[in-house]
Amino acid sequence: MPLHPTDANLIAVCLLALFGTLFGLMGLLSRGPFGGRRLLLVLALALAGLGGTAALTGQPDGLWLPPLLLACACGLFLALRSPGVARACAVALAVAGRPRLQWAALLIAGPALSLLWARRAEPDVSYWPAAEAGAPVHQLGEITPSHAHDARTDAGRLVALYRSALPEDDGKLRALEGAVLRLCSLTERVIRRAPPGEASNCHGWVFTGGRYWVRGPDVELILKDNGYTPVARPRPGDLIVYHDATRVIHTGLVRTADADGLILIESKWGKGGRFLHAPEDQPYAGEMTYYRTNRPGHLLRGLPPEKFGGAAVAN
Repeated sequence: MPLHPTDANLIAVCLLALFGTLFGLMGLLSRGPFGGRRLLLVLALALAGLGGTAALTGQPDGLWLPPLLLACACGLFLALRSPGVARACAVALAVAGRPRLQWAALLIAGPALSLLWARRAEPDVSYWPAAEAGAPVHQLGEITPSHAHDARTDAGRLVALYRSALPEDDGKLRALEGAVLRLCSLTERVIRRAPPGEASNCHGWVFTGGRYWVRGPDVELILKDNGYTPVARPRPGDLIVYHDATRVIHTGLVRTADADGLILIESKWGKGGRFLHAPEDQPYAGEMTYYRTNRPGHLLRGLPPEKFGGAAVAN
């Protein structure tokens, strides 16, 4: 089972400092060129084995990366002591010293590095649609089952509830949310109703009052058991379900639906905030269906009685 350190980066720094200092002293105290080369070989093999074992057993990169880096350093030092490698390095340095080659390398490297840096700086927003659609929990790596309470449909069938397993700081959540708005050209087309939060996803905001995460496949079960029927003309309080050919992607609530055709939806976007938006102004899917039920509100049965600031307040 993987360890769960407080900060993998801190562990990596400590291991690099410890092992680097220890092995450096061992090398300085060893005698004779043969002993030094043999020591480097032993250290390279031992560190590679240690790092490889930690990586294969699923440990954090703060535990396996430092040994592998030091193993590579030992291997490099061994190679540099070889006469053949020394001659090859001399030839490479002579070729690299040619002015035209250097200018050509700069011509290619400038644009390439700028593109790589831009890609690195752009937050990863791929989890947004996956989290709502109900990708397997082990693929998401973000939610874990909540065993404190059960929720059930009106027909008594169990609906699994989840909580966020990997809390993110507010700054990262806001950066991800900003990236979604920017990439989908929605910055000036939506109205924020609530800041980012990890208590629930879109389905959980609708069906648990913002207390839990609910996976996409369970939405179809809820629609069937809780008396939802498709409608062509929505009314305030109706449900909107976004989907592709095979699965539910996103859910929200109809807040405005007037005679002139103006429809406004309120929905929560993954770990991001809650927004008021036109039906088509969201980062999920183009196919949508409105649903209506005669039951009072959209909350599942069996939820704890605490009051939360989710969809339950305004159903």
